[in-house]
Amino acid sequence: GLDPEARLDFWKVMHDVHREDRATILFTTHWFEDAEHAERLAILDNGRLIALAAPDELKRQIAHDTVSIRSLQPDQMAADLNARHGIEVQHLNGCLRFENRRGPAFITELLTTYGDRIESIQASRPSLEDVYIRHTGKDFKRGEK
Repeated sequence: GLDPEARLDFWKVMHDVHREDRATILFTTHWFEDAEHAERLAILDNGRLIALAAPDELKRQIAHDTVSIRSLQPDQMAADLNARHGIEVQHLNGCLRFENRRGPAFITELLTTYGDRIESIQASRPSLEDVYIRHTGKDFKRGEK
């Protein structure tokens, strides 16, 4: 790995070479933060191309916020969210994840209804990790579904 200063230098050199020499640069990474630098991003899963577009375009394909919940009773909470709100929840690394158009406002409702079962809750705009999870159904870091 690179230290933070060397990493910044690396990206400056890559952008300069691309701009000045009009060179195509192919790089691989498992760091979504680095993938944000790409003009086009290909996501592969088990040797299959599953997505190809600019990073921002891929994130725009997820129209809603991503909500992540750590719960004391994840299976029961997932069943309740499905029954009450029609939400299909993904279980990833002990966390419940789903997309919701109301993001932060929905969190208030969830805390009011399920507050005693929630350890932590977060809403965020779609990230490249969310794109990967949506296309593969699994967490990149652990390969878990």
